[in-house]
Amino acid sequence: MLDNDQQPVQLTGLLFLAAIAVIFLIIVWLIGSTFVRPETPPAPQSWNKSGVVGVIIG
Repeated sequence: MLDNDQQPVQLTGLLFLAAIAVIFLIIVWLIGSTFVRPETPPAPQSWNKSGVVGVIIG
């Protein structure tokens, strides 16, 4: 391969690839957000006053 065949990377090419990447990520984000379950309320915590979870052994 001759050295004259290689061309430098142009800014427009990089911007074009960046735009394609952003569009791809937005599409993936939109598809992923359709499968998210509705938010459920947090479960009640069973912490005692010292901040340690009590365990009953028996």
